[in-house]
Amino acid sequence: MTFRITTGSQALPPFQWSEFQVHSSVQDTTPQNGVLGTLNKLEWMNFHVNSGISPRQTKPGVMDGWSLWPVIGWCGDYSVTKRHELLKNGWPSNALLITTAKTQKGEDHCVLVVRLPDQDLVLDNLTDALLQPNQTGHTFELIQSEDNPHNWFKANLAQ
Repeated sequence: MTFRITTGSQALPPFQWSEFQVHSSVQDTTPQNGVLGTLNKLEWMNFHVNSGISPRQTKPGVMDGWSLWPVIGWCGDYSVTKRHELLKNGWPSNALLITTAKTQKGEDHCVLVVRLPDQDLVLDNLTDALLQPNQTGHTFELIQSEDNPHNWFKANLAQ
């Protein structure tokens, strides 16, 4: 059984995403009909980014901006870096959706959801494993639109 993250009503994007877009010179120009890579490439990219950025210790109420390849970073830094690297490797932008969530501990979190034809997979800095959304233990809150990464929607988990 596979699970997908579906969209609900339109929502405002996370502040960090908006700020990242303003201060980043990265342009989202990958065509939406690119060739999807293999699961091995996704696993490698998840591991590569997870091991290339050291995690920051969380501080409640602290909202730092997101950036590509910081030495020490938050979950959003991991997510935008994974998305950026997969875009550079030919993945279509409509398959790479930054998604916000609450962890099982109730902490704010951010992951990259990769939308494949038959399933969604979560690339998370908390694990090197590729997980289906229902395997993460997260409660998903917001997800980028497949049509436009600047549009965000409330997220729902569905079979």
